[in-house]
Amino acid sequence: MRMNVLWFQTKVSEYEKICEDALEASKKISRLGFRDWLDSPWKGFFQDQIGTVDLTVAQTGVDENTLNHIGNVSDVLFWIKSLC
Repeated sequence: MRMNVLWFQTKVSEYEKICEDALEASKKISRLGFRDWLDSPWKGFFQDQIGTVDLTVAQTGVDENTLNHIGNVSDVLFWIKSLC
């Protein structure tokens, strides 16, 4: 499927509207709890068969310096884009 410029600009505008609406809605929130930040708030989600809670994350195989570099570059790119 070929993407044309108008379709792309429309999608970007739709996404930006979603973000702006979410930002405005977030300004009306007066209280946050731990539950608001959980991706999976239902009871027992992180438990194994014997009831142990395991919150460890498997290694990605990517060196930490590489991940830091990616984060720094994307942060700089985001900052440059915000100036345009």
